[in-house]
Amino acid sequence: MSATVVKEFYVDYGASYATGTVTFSNRWATIEGTLHAVGCGRVVYGDAYAWPNYLGSASSTPRCDGNWSLDVPIPANKPGGANRVLITLAAPDGSDAVWVDR
Repeated sequence: MSATVVKEFYVDYGASYATGTVTFSNRWATIEGTLHAVGCGRVVYGDAYAWPNYLGSASSTPRCDGNWSLDVPIPANKPGGANRVLITLAAPDGSDAVWVDR
């Protein structure tokens, strides 16, 4: 499972949303796209799995009002890398998440 695979995602919480792609590659999964933040403290988390095993996580910088680019490399230090990524859009008052499968 060493081929690079690109999948699209969209997750929203309140009026904020994140959209873009997850690139699955050997030992990494990378979230790229846009965070549309309404309010402060909006952050995107990525958790990589070789299901059911957890491999690693990373997050964007917390942002306030506006459109912000995302580039979040997530370590997935296993031959072939991750086969699932959980993307969470979090705010100070809660969060929502989506799974993206390779």
